[in-house]
Amino acid sequence: MERTGHVTREVVLDAPRDEVWEAITRPERLAEWFGGEVDLDPVPRGRVEHRAPDGSRRTGPVVSVDPPLRLVIWWTDAGDRDAPAAGGTRVEFVLLARDGGTLLTVTESEAPSPLAMAG
Repeated sequence: MERTGHVTREVVLDAPRDEVWEAITRPERLAEWFGGEVDLDPVPRGRVEHRAPDGSRRTGPVVSVDPPLRLVIWWTDAGDRDAPAAGGTRVEFVLLARDGGTLLTVTESEAPSPLAMAG
């Protein structure tokens, strides 16, 4: 499903949910998927940073963690000084067990900074 400011993708992976959870919460495994380098502290209020091969960086907080079901992060372009105030991207990973595998749903949507909202 796609609409302005919102994208959802689903894939059924031939792996148990615990293994998929590890793949999205261990920085070296997540970096294999995203490319570049990833730092991630997968705890509420932890930090996430992605350094892409082209040198761009995205950074922000971990919003919610419910292992091995759901991980929510929010990030923005680290090079844009006004980006946190203007908003960024909320990324939600949801993992559901399916016969012999895991349904991974990734939803990305434009969102204001959760830090500004907590302010």
